[in-house]
Amino acid sequence: MQQSSSWLTYKGVSVLPLLMAVPLLLLGFSEHWSYDESMTYMNILDSTPLEIIQYEKYRLANNHVLNSLYFRWLEDMGAKSLFLFRLPNFLMFFVYFLLISRLLKKQDGYQLRHIDQLMLYLWPYYIYFAQARGYSLAMVAMLGALIALKGFVKEGKPKHLLYIVLLGSLSSLSIFSFIFPFAAMLIVACLYRFSQVIKSPLHWLILALTLPVAWYVFDKGQVVSKYDPAIIGRDTLFRGGTLSSLISFLTLNEFAPREVFLVLKVLVSVTLAPAAFILIKRGKIYIELTVALVSVLLLVVAHYAFGAMYPLYRGAAYIIILVLLAFTYSNFRKSIFNTLHFSVIIICGLVYMGYLFYFQSQKSMDDVLAVVAADPGPVLVQDVHPAPLAVNHMRYNNVLDLHVCITYDTACFDSTLDTAKYVICFEDRIDLAGREDDFELQYRVATFFYYNKYFYKRK
Repeated sequence: MQQSSSWLTYKGVSVLPLLMAVPLLLLGFSEHWSYDESMTYMNILDSTPLEIIQYEKYRLANNHVLNSLYFRWLEDMGAKSLFLFRLPNFLMFFVYFLLISRLLKKQDGYQLRHIDQLMLYLWPYYIYFAQARGYSLAMVAMLGALIALKGFVKEGKPKHLLYIVLLGSLSSLSIFSFIFPFAAMLIVACLYRFSQVIKSPLHWLILALTLPVAWYVFDKGQVVSKYDPAIIGRDTLFRGGTLSSLISFLTLNEFAPREVFLVLKVLVSVTLAPAAFILIKRGKIYIELTVALVSVLLLVVAHYAFGAMYPLYRGAAYIIILVLLAFTYSNFRKSIFNTLHFSVIIICGLVYMGYLFYFQSQKSMDDVLAVVAADPGPVLVQDVHPAPLAVNHMRYNNVLDLHVCITYDTACFDSTLDTAKYVICFEDRIDLAGREDDFELQYRVATFFYYNKYFYKRK
């Protein structure tokens, strides 16, 4: 293993990724709600912990059950800081750093390369370390299970299999779609140590611990599929499905302007091709690639056997990190093509961060409702984003008079406009209603991922 005395390294790994803690902390302290955070917050308010676990009321994919239970606990404690809801996920960033560092250092032929390591922290998944969602815990637990898998393959100790089961279960309960890499790891573990596992009652007992978790995820996944019309999934694996969505996820689809997205997608795709060719040519089958491949095969089985949709974007992002780790290992024997690909992914991450901080610098729903609270009156909200409702509950105990019309409900908007003192809506909606002479634009309003609302006050 290459050692370096550079001040940019510590115990053989780059410390540059730790600089990411600063922007993540700042984003964590932002008062801008994301759609998913505010949706979770509003749905746990009238749900008991048992109802959350059983998906009796909150039956959406948005219900990341462990995260929702944490929301419920904070609400019972009277928490009024959005940062407290995000705090566990921010702390997970440091666990992620330790696990990534261990995976790299334990790999044969390890070479310290700052760009390679920074890339593993700047791919777009990093935002979930500043969001009150279940993704960061799911990813961290999965990487912990991956380390245990490598230990089990090498040594065959029951404790390693137990760690796979416990951490994989935690990952799957955090985000249901992570059941696929968990199951893939168990399959890989049993195949590598087949003769040992098949003869050991202890190994069978450990594997049996997965059954209640698998049943829970399957059962509640069926509930989500039945009751959530907006679930993010497709009926295809390739074009427009899981695999193509991962490139789009890396290149900021549905977030960056279309022109920026297309440029990033071309750059990622063009640099990916030679990097993949080098990985294949070197002929090293890393265990990460095996887990990724088995995960994809399990997606196909679940689709045809149970009618499950193929997960998209962040729901299948475990495939991305497994492949990126394999690319990083391959680049221990340095190649300019790998370095170029990693640099492009870093650029995507920096572009993402730039937009996020731009949005955070704008007025939020907190600012809007502070104006309303100072001079109360009916507020018309044109959106499905629950941020105004979340702020109204957390800051004002629901005393502000909010009227929400779904985005395309023209009749609701036009009829409610007559009595509204304030309006939060999309651009030109007031003009479309022919009421531009009645309302004065105050400013544009941002949420965590969007900057597309306008705040008006009656003249």
